[in-house]
Amino acid sequence: PGPVMDDEYWAAFPEVLSIADLARITRKTAPTVWRWLGDGKIPAHRISNAYVVYRETFRRKLEHPDEDAGLPDQFLASYPEEISVPQLAEILGKTTPTAYRWLAAGSLPGHRYAGSWLIYKHEVVQLLARTSNQPPIPLLGIYDAE
Repeated sequence: PGPVMDDEYWAAFPEVLSIADLARITRKTAPTVWRWLGDGKIPAHRISNAYVVYRETFRRKLEHPDEDAGLPDQFLASYPEEISVPQLAEILGKTTPTAYRWLAAGSLPGHRYAGSWLIYKHEVVQLLARTSNQPPIPLLGIYDAE
């Protein structure tokens, strides 16, 4: 893409970008996008054999290629500390059944309590930091990775 694209352009895309979205933005084919994800040219998080790419961090990387893209701070700020499975699915850009499947498999942080899932945003943030295809992401305060 050319230099920085305006807010209106980016607003047309979802918070979590698909391979098709990435191909459209980069004007490349899906195989190229997959290769770039694997090479870390596109900032992403690899969770359970799937990539999660946030619009906020991808845009940041395009605008400032030499800087750390970090985590999608603005997007994550809109969620409470204790999140539901549908909210978790929304954060990851996946379906609710996929989130349940990944929780059951241990791919996502969650605690089974009285037949329900208890999920903390700070644990999801730590997961995102650990699964990034970028250099280590510094976390602050309660979000420090252990």
